[in-house]
Amino acid sequence: MQTFFMAWISIRPVSDCYSSPTADQGSTRRWVPEGSRLPSWIESLATFPKPCVMSLSSRRFALALLGLSLLCLFALAQSKAYFPPAGSWEERQPAEVGMDAARLQQAVDFSLQHENPAPRDVALDLQQSFGATEPLWKLFGPTQPRGGVSGIVIRRGYVVAQWGEPGRVDMTHSITKTFLTTVAGLAWQQGLIRDLNASPKDHFPTPELF
Repeated sequence: MQTFFMAWISIRPVSDCYSSPTADQGSTRRWVPEGSRLPSWIESLATFPKPCVMSLSSRRFALALLGLSLLCLFALAQSKAYFPPAGSWEERQPAEVGMDAARLQQAVDFSLQHENPAPRDVALDLQQSFGATEPLWKLFGPTQPRGGVSGIVIRRGYVVAQWGEPGRVDMTHSITKTFLTTVAGLAWQQGLIRDLNASPKDHFPTPELF
């Protein structure tokens, strides 16, 4: 937009512009349509050191600049943001998205070599951790064994690496706190939570929804 305006100013006839050096401007020339009131950022763009570098002699340059600006705007309008549907993210090689393939592989290898040493049997893991230290500890609810170490790396919307079983459903435990705070932030942004000081019980779903 700013480039477009500068090109437009440069091809205005001299009779539509005026030169008005002031004490604040010193030896500068302001090329703006006479009688116009323009935003401050446009005023600053239309002020050039004297002699004015954007004159009638530079019409060809200005027209070329204007054409380039319009071409860029057209290209932006034609481009579509990459937003893959669920379950069908495209894959790219690391180099295609500006990543070092060797260093990325080092990160994958490090992950594979440092799996959580706790038992994959979640019930046994909870018994050996919380059950060993918490008084009157008791396991409520079912559990299921967790999978092995898994991971996925996404860069600019493209999958560049994955290992293990990233699509496997496992018990998440405390990581749900991160999911919950993200959802709460989105709900507040969309106006679903009108008062940040309200009690959470005021937002619980009512029985008829189940």
